[in-house]
Amino acid sequence: MSSQSAANAKSSTVSTTRDRAKTKAAILDAVGSILIRDGASGIGINAIAREAGVDKVLIYRYFGGFDALLQAFGSYGGFWPPVEELLAGHDLTAMSFSARLQLFIDKIIDALRARPLTQEILAMEINGPNVLTDILNVTLEQWGQEVRQHLAQGYSGDSDRLNIIMTTLFAGIQYFMLRARNTSLFGGIAIREDEGWQSIKQSLNWLCERIVDEPTNDKPSSL
Repeated sequence: MSSQSAANAKSSTVSTTRDRAKTKAAILDAVGSILIRDGASGIGINAIAREAGVDKVLIYRYFGGFDALLQAFGSYGGFWPPVEELLAGHDLTAMSFSARLQLFIDKIIDALRARPLTQEILAMEINGPNVLTDILNVTLEQWGQEVRQHLAQGYSGDSDRLNIIMTTLFAGIQYFMLRARNTSLFGGIAIREDEGWQSIKQSLNWLCERIVDEPTNDKPSSL
């Protein structure tokens, strides 16, 4: 093969890869668009194909089927913040455990506030669980395990207690997000404003410094 032919073949391969990535992104974006506009009841292979402007055959070719597409959507950066987005560029091993948790809190707040679609699905999960939320729950549990593994590296205290602390704080953040959809104030906090969320960050960071960096194997007494 001549050098020109090889160059053309390489260019064709790159172009095909880009087209495939672009089409996959369009399909995943279509899932989000339908969810915002029509809710979970509007989701289906035909509707997604129409929204994305592609033949439904491509959905099966690229994702393998409806359930696999929803699983891919659950990991899609446009819906849920990847762990890399939250923790990349930070040497966690050089940070105290409270500092790691503070970093996660700050990053996840910013990421969720920037994703109205994610808030929509979190509300859907509580108000009307369906096949979509069931599938996404599996993906989010896997995401949560990955986050915990990163944040708890080398932790010598009670890992179960650390997990409960992290999960409780995260649940509280999600609840604030959902309340902000219907009310501007909660507990006197302006949960729709940057100032209110900055206060939440500062207060949770203060709390982390006092409850995480004091490892103890003492279990809370049972009631």
